[in-house]
This record gives sequence, structure tokens and C-alpha cells, in this order.
Amino acid sequence: AYFEGDSAKLVELLPDTMVAMGKHRADIIRDAQAFVADSGRFLGIRFSDDEFYVRGDVALVFSRYRVDLVRGGKPAPMTGRAIELFEKRNGRWINPSWHLDDSQP
Repeated sequence: AYFEGDSAKLVELLPDTMVAMGKHRADIIRDAQAFVADSGRFLGIRFSDDEFYVRGDVALVFSRYRVDLVRGGKPAPMTGRAIELFEKRNGRWINPSWHLDDSQP
């Protein structure tokens, strides 16, 4: 949804009260729209070294990631570590918070 600039789907997936990387939902939606408007393309994503911790309706995920993008006609890969929080609300998993860093393995 992010890399397609799908605002409606992002509103559905990201709660209004979320914070990720110092940004709120509206900021993230604007960033997604800007990525698409600037002809950004998503090529793929890979996760490794995943660790999942689930307790009731809360899950915490630690992983390494690689996102392959094209920006300005040039490859623009992103790699690093991710920490994501998921919460089950009304029978659906949502993603109210995450943190990414660009640390290399």
C-alpha cells in the first residue's frame, strides 16, 4: 500500500494514533503519495534474522530488511534493522509503530 501510494489502504492498516520514525499516519501517507508522484518504483523486499514475540493480542518483530527501490531512474536499495509492533484490534492485525535503522549486518 505504501509503495503504491494507496492512501485508503494505509488509513485502514495504520491507526490514527500511530507513530513511526517520528512521523504520524498523515506524514506517512504524504510520503507514500510523494514516492509514487516522483515515479518511485518498488522492486521487492526481503526480511532475514526474524524474531517474533507474541503475547495475546500484541506481537513484536525484530528483523533485518532489504528493500529494492528505483528513485529518479536509479537503484535505491535500503537495508538495515527493523522493529515492528503489531496489535490485534477488532479481529485484525494493525501496525501502530515501527522503527528502522540503516545499520549494515
